[in-house]
Amino acid sequence: MAAIITGIHHVTALAGEPKRHVAFYREVLGLRLVKKTVNFDDPHTYHTYYGDAAGSPGTLLTHFPHPHITRASHGHPEIARTALAVPEGAIGRWAERLSAKGFETETAEVGGRRRLLFDDPDGMQFALVESVGAIGGYAGGGVEPGMALGPIASVELAVEDVDATADFLEAVLGFERGAIGEG
Repeated sequence: MAAIITGIHHVTALAGEPKRHVAFYREVLGLRLVKKTVNFDDPHTYHTYYGDAAGSPGTLLTHFPHPHITRASHGHPEIARTALAVPEGAIGRWAERLSAKGFETETAEVGGRRRLLFDDPDGMQFALVESVGAIGGYAGGGVEPGMALGPIASVELAVEDVDATADFLEAVLGFERGAIGEG
């Protein structure tokens, strides 16, 4: 029996200074620190998990914080941008919140859907995507419940060989091609 992939379980990235990292995800984005453990391959490195109140699959952003990592430089291969669902009408309030906390934002429309683009303090690129029926999972850090971040809507990949990557995602993982902005 083939496995059915219904969404993205989590996205993992490296992060810089741990206190700054925790403050951003908890106090700016309002996510819950679901757990802090260690990297099993390197027990001297923490592994942090942020998500909704239950730590539900599909809401998790995990990181390996290292105090001496420099801000991201982008290229390929990488997850270029992680899009998180927000309730309809929340983009403007998120733009105000991020700006008030010192983060630059940019609005864009992709596939007919509004997006708010921004980077975390370490250069990880995000988009907030208004989604019909998006249910915010957790509203901590002063985030209003009507703005709470929902599940991971999509990830954008930067790869050298688009066809080979698409073939792998379809043949091995069972993904289907779709237009940008559908997820």
